[in-house]
Amino acid sequence: MQTNIKDQLVDDLNGAAPVMGQTIRRVESAAVACRLHGKLPQELAADPNLPPALQRSMKALVGDYRSLAMEVLQAKAALDHANEPKEQSA
Repeated sequence: MQTNIKDQLVDDLNGAAPVMGQTIRRVESAAVACRLHGKLPQELAADPNLPPALQRSMKALVGDYRSLAMEVLQAKAALDHANEPKEQSA
């Protein structure tokens, strides 16, 4: 399903923007915990008071966000590098 969605996004965007490979999992229990505590997943992942299963899910979710951030930064660096002026030989 994710491949189909990404393919549709690529078609819809028609080259206007890249479609990242990383996905963010849906973890309803993590979303509810974040709302109840008013904290981000990164903050709750280290909370020793969370039930172990929720803490594992929260850590996995945090990993998804970190992976996506890395992918975005790598894409930006590649774009910046491609847009650098080429040195002229004398």
